Amino acid sequence: MESRNTMALSQEELDLLLDNAEESLKKAIILSAEVGLRLNEISALKYSNIKNEHIEVTHVAKSRMYNWKDEEIMTEHRTEHISQEILKLLGDGEPESYVTTLTPSQIVVKFRRLNESLNLPFRFKDLRHYHVRKILYS
Repeated sequence: MESRNTMALSQEELDLLLDNAEESLKKAIILSAEVGLRLNEISALKYSNIKNEHIEVTHVAKSRMYNWKDEEIMTEHRTEHISQEILKLLGDGEPESYVTTLTPSQIVVKFRRLNESLNLPFRFKDLRHYHVRKILYS
């Protein structure tokens, strides 16, 4: 598989992506770039995980991803702060309904198509790097 360097996404490029993304992909982009959620966390996020200005996140990593013994599973629980603006974008839904109906692979494909249409070089993973860089330099 081809290895690519992480691309530095600017605020203007993020805005361009958001302005041109369909609603379900826009939610995924915001959750990654502004909140720092991983693909599988975005797809698993339910409205019941959103509490006031926080999102309760559970990340499960299975052994096959990390070459552990077959029965090992790592689970991480954390809480991420979100702004009123992000809350408004995510909207309201039934507690057990998903914030986005896209699977991780659908998010990646739609994001790649969006980037191609805008002639941008980014991968979805670069959005989390944008989030980390934003935290470090603010």
